[in-house]
Amino acid sequence: MRTFIPALVLCTASLLAPAAAVPAGFRADTAAWRPTRRSFGGVRSWSQYVTMRDGVRLAVDVHLPKGLAADERTATILHMSRYYRSADIRGLWRPLLGFGIYSITERDIREDFVKAGYSWVDVDVRGAGASFGHRTYQLSTEEVRDGADLIDWIVDQPWSAGVVGAMGTSYDGTLATMLLRNCHPALKVVAPRFSGWDMYADVFMPGGLQARSLIDNWSKLTSALDRGRLTDVFGWTGGVVARGVRPVDPGLLSQAIAEHARNVEVARLLDGVVYRDDADRFGAPLTMDDFSPHVLGDVAANVPVYAYAGWLDGALSRGEIRQYLANRHPGSRLRLGPWFHGGEVDSNGRNDNFDHARELIAFFDYHLRGIDEGFSSEAPVHYYTMGEERWKSTSTWPPPGGVSESLFLGADKLLTREAAGADEAQDRYEVDETVTSGPGSRWGLIAGTGVRRGYGDQRERDRRLLTYTTPPLQEALNVTGHPVVRLFLSANAVDGAVFAYLEDIRPNGEVRYVTEGQLRLIHRELSASPLERDPVPFRSYHRADGRPLVPGEVAEIVFDLLPTSFVFRGGDAIRLAIAGVDAGIFDAPLPTSPLIYDVHRDQLHPSRIELPTYPVSRPSDRPTTPEATSR
Repeated sequence: MRTFIPALVLCTASLLAPAAAVPAGFRADTAAWRPTRRSFGGVRSWSQYVTMRDGVRLAVDVHLPKGLAADERTATILHMSRYYRSADIRGLWRPLLGFGIYSITERDIREDFVKAGYSWVDVDVRGAGASFGHRTYQLSTEEVRDGADLIDWIVDQPWSAGVVGAMGTSYDGTLATMLLRNCHPALKVVAPRFSGWDMYADVFMPGGLQARSLIDNWSKLTSALDRGRLTDVFGWTGGVVARGVRPVDPGLLSQAIAEHARNVEVARLLDGVVYRDDADRFGAPLTMDDFSPHVLGDVAANVPVYAYAGWLDGALSRGEIRQYLANRHPGSRLRLGPWFHGGEVDSNGRNDNFDHARELIAFFDYHLRGIDEGFSSEAPVHYYTMGEERWKSTSTWPPPGGVSESLFLGADKLLTREAAGADEAQDRYEVDETVTSGPGSRWGLIAGTGVRRGYGDQRERDRRLLTYTTPPLQEALNVTGHPVVRLFLSANAVDGAVFAYLEDIRPNGEVRYVTEGQLRLIHRELSASPLERDPVPFRSYHRADGRPLVPGEVAEIVFDLLPTSFVFRGGDAIRLAIAGVDAGIFDAPLPTSPLIYDVHRDQLHPSRIELPTYPVSRPSDRPTTPEATSR
């Protein structure tokens, strides 16, 4: 957090200052124009360079409503992208893909925004795409400061009304939140979609375990994009369809890409990191908190945010929930859908037809253009319950009225509502070092290019895990929120990892994945959370709180499963499956081989899973919000 302290002090001071006070270097008349509210039939686009304060030129695509009058001004959406802002499509494919600018990220919503009367600015961040410069680390101080320069440039344009919203998906959404660090008075609202709030706990090291497949694949992807080598990731088809990034000036593109050679890959940056406060990355006093929005504090707590996540999107759903809970603005929103990363594929592996553009336009309309078509009267939280296949709304998260129900690990691998009565009981598990959740799991994120997202029948994998299963349920059970696992465990080593999977067992024996959690055992110490209403057990992941196991000694292991909303049907069974590795997906420590766990389940050691339960909706119930009714 060292590099953030001066910015935090400056921004906090500006928030407390009179409204007329504007940080030095920013325009004071950024809201002098009323944004247009009318709709348009087309889009007018062009590319150009915008020069930053240090002379670095960033590649920009500007998209304006076609037919915008000379005296008409627009609210603007700023989208700064780590990926290509647009691609250079080869001539053979241009009739099929369009002759204009072929945008990449946010392609599903951009045109709808512009036709609704917004201007939209796409930017290749420094050291990426067709922009100049290089990157010493992700979401760097210089990259964030570029956002302020770009907003200065936007508000000076003849089409700008001086009000800006920032948005993006994944990395781009995290950067949108980080722009709040600049305290620019024209930046009024942000919408991070499928994005990281805490880069340690949500992205690179969930449970204190390096997300190996994500780190390596994302590093490979971004490195290939930075070098203009699409075939390195997408195979021969990448080179057939597109040459690479769309240039602003073809004569300057090779020079810009040459500057990217100095970029530091994220895999090298994170090499050897175990604790949150591990620093000295490449000689700099840098930790993951230096590029995490969660350290922004009050800077990000008083600006409306639309936290947007999928139940099956890595650990990002937990982070987006915590971002929403940390925010104090009454106009903020939280949406939790049945999606993998990006919101294009749902929990059944199908393409999703949810109208993301409409939801986001309503949010930005309210905050940037003063249009309120029912937005202010809606509940702030919307979530999708899988199994019921329906949207619901609530005023708080978790929803009110939940009851915690404990299922205890019992004899004969049963999961039971009754606590164990034995004086001493335990189950031994020799960790299978080959178990994996596979490339189609929630941890693939965008880096698993070409891999179909989804979970198949888990029964074969479960045969290699330690499992506990309930008898068939007499009636349906709604689990919504953050399940918590409490295990009493001893091992023959000083370290290890536990992976826990909540699963639905169908009457035909099919095992359906619901959610999961993981923890490196040296990180088991709990701490006080900085969140007033933190729904999950909190741990610092600091080196000072590291606790090696004592071989053979029982330790209590408490950790949350990633949030979900799922209905177990009557006749189904609930299973808790326990593993010690997720091979190829996480770097789980194996200090000895075989690694052996003893899971204790007696009166003194009541190992269990605690489920947040709610009544199951009756068939006659109907969604209470317009958008839920239409989905």
